[in-house]
Amino acid sequence: MGNGIYSVVSGAVANMRRMEAVSNNLSNVSTPGFKADKVPFSEVLSRMQASGTGESLQRFVKADAPVADFSPGRLSHTEDPLDLSLDGPGFLVLKRGEQTVFNRGGRLAADSEGMLVDAQGHRVLGDDDQPLKVGPDATGVKISEDGTVATKAGVVGHLKLVEFDDPRQLQRIGGPIFVAPAGVEPVAAEKTTTKQGYVESSNVNTMLAVSEMVMATRRYEALHRMIATFGEMDRRAATIAKDL
Repeated sequence: MGNGIYSVVSGAVANMRRMEAVSNNLSNVSTPGFKADKVPFSEVLSRMQASGTGESLQRFVKADAPVADFSPGRLSHTEDPLDLSLDGPGFLVLKRGEQTVFNRGGRLAADSEGMLVDAQGHRVLGDDDQPLKVGPDATGVKISEDGTVATKAGVVGHLKLVEFDDPRQLQRIGGPIFVAPAGVEPVAAEKTTTKQGYVESSNVNTMLAVSEMVMATRRYEALHRMIATFGEMDRRAATIAKDL
């Protein structure tokens, strides 16, 4: 089998990863605060042992881990007091079991204990690192631009808002939810304000994503035909060698 098939296989794998990322983007096009994934590609040169001729250079396509595009989505005014978006690069801090996670807001609610939660049920933390309690009915909730949360009973706390030097280092664990890997620490938000009664839409460009899916699928199918051709060439070579 010629070394060329390895380049073709690497291209097929890279396109498969792009298709998976685009598919995930399209499935979350209606998820508030969702950030589209992009798959970086790079060309890799590798030294391989060529039969009888020493070393040769072989080109491969390398698909890196998906990176979220944190450009802002469009804001929609809903007038629901528990809808919340962020203006700026910051994130809300939430608790997912024992894990600290981050998102960009969305459709908030009160759980059975009256704690403020996001659409996935994660409790929203205040700047004292404790869940914010707004009451089971969550009536009369006001969230000011600086993140102060108040109900009819008065101020109940202040949203913990953070920013990252490079948010692209965050790792997605599902939909609009991210975690910070080891060594990546958030800082208190200085460039971010809250907007009550607004929801940030997904930043997925549907038409562009569909076009990208079509192109990636066609490339993937073409590369698979090339792999099949390599296989057929090997079978013919084996048959000829057997007949000699």
